[in-house]
Amino acid sequence: MRIVSLAFVEFPDQDCEWRLEKLTFNAVNLIVGKNATGKTRAMNVINFLSKLLSGQQEVVFSRGSYEVVFEDGDNNWQYSLEFDNFVVTKEGLVYNGDSVLDRGQGGYGRILAEDIDGKPVRIKFDVPGSRVAVFAKRDDAQHAFLRPLHEWAASVRHFGLGGDITPQALALALKQPIPIPINEKKTSQLVPIFDKARRELGADYLKSIVSDMKELGYDIDDIDIRRPTHLVANAILPGELVGVSFKENDLRCYVDQPSISQGMFRAFSLLAQVNYYVMSSKDVCILADDVGEGLDFDRSCALIDVLRRKVYESSASTQLIMTTNDRFVMNRVPLEEWTVLQRKGHRVRVRNYENSKAEFDEFKYTGLSNFDFLATDFLDEESEVEAASRE
Repeated sequence: MRIVSLAFVEFPDQDCEWRLEKLTFNAVNLIVGKNATGKTRAMNVINFLSKLLSGQQEVVFSRGSYEVVFEDGDNNWQYSLEFDNFVVTKEGLVYNGDSVLDRGQGGYGRILAEDIDGKPVRIKFDVPGSRVAVFAKRDDAQHAFLRPLHEWAASVRHFGLGGDITPQALALALKQPIPIPINEKKTSQLVPIFDKARRELGADYLKSIVSDMKELGYDIDDIDIRRPTHLVANAILPGELVGVSFKENDLRCYVDQPSISQGMFRAFSLLAQVNYYVMSSKDVCILADDVGEGLDFDRSCALIDVLRRKVYESSASTQLIMTTNDRFVMNRVPLEEWTVLQRKGHRVRVRNYENSKAEFDEFKYTGLSNFDFLATDFLDEESEVEAASRE
């Protein structure tokens, strides 16, 4: 299952309104835009939706609304959500053209039950006003159409490559036989995820990562989990602090996690987790914010090549949504996979190959680099007349 489109507004009709027009998504997507246009905020909006639909975030925020479309083969879900003052005011789900959930103010609504006395009927429900019904009413027997939404939400992995992922994030390995605690949605906690992946997938998994890192120019022979050599614990712990360690070809010793460069560790963390999901044939939606951060030209380009190849070769429903301000990354990703954000005041306009095909095609004949597509304002800001027509 993949997310197809998303529109979002926060604090509508207020001074602090922020409106994101409809984003559309394919298998590989690169969101670009000048500083403060809303790239990271858009990623956070997608991630927050996944938390609501998976139950990780139980309470809606102050005021806003979503309009989202998902697809899985021939099946289509259109989901709408409005909330105000931490309470859901409207919620609806249309599945393959049929309204299967409808909810107004508070917790009351109706949902399609697929087998009541042998026939489908719409039954009343009452859930807490602060919670979304598509999660609160999960029931595979009566509401099987909700399950793919929960599975998509659980599959979202948000990588904050500009700062969240750091080599200082060690893991506490409890004494055996208790394994390292793991939450796969916490992408900054690499060690337990990597440990689980290598136990499940074995040598082929390690070979794949080593090969990917070599493609980025990191000549690694081996990867292990171990206690950093020079680590001194100042407290009594129920286990020991461990991290990943690399054996580089031209070094006689392992390089422990705290000594690995930020750029190298971020690239490894992303590739280690992407390899796990792709090799396990797990559906996954990867949100890579500030992809290529901390990498030089060659390594940024190589990372993009590896990620795009893995998505397109994946046997599962893998989706990659990236943001960047890096010219190296922009020049490596075809314009057909671009989404350009343009912010004017409280509104963020979305320009892509779907809604601005003529401009995208025209640029291809200029001979300029992809980065110039953004830097030269080739996509003109909309006129006041156009803006007024969109209100």
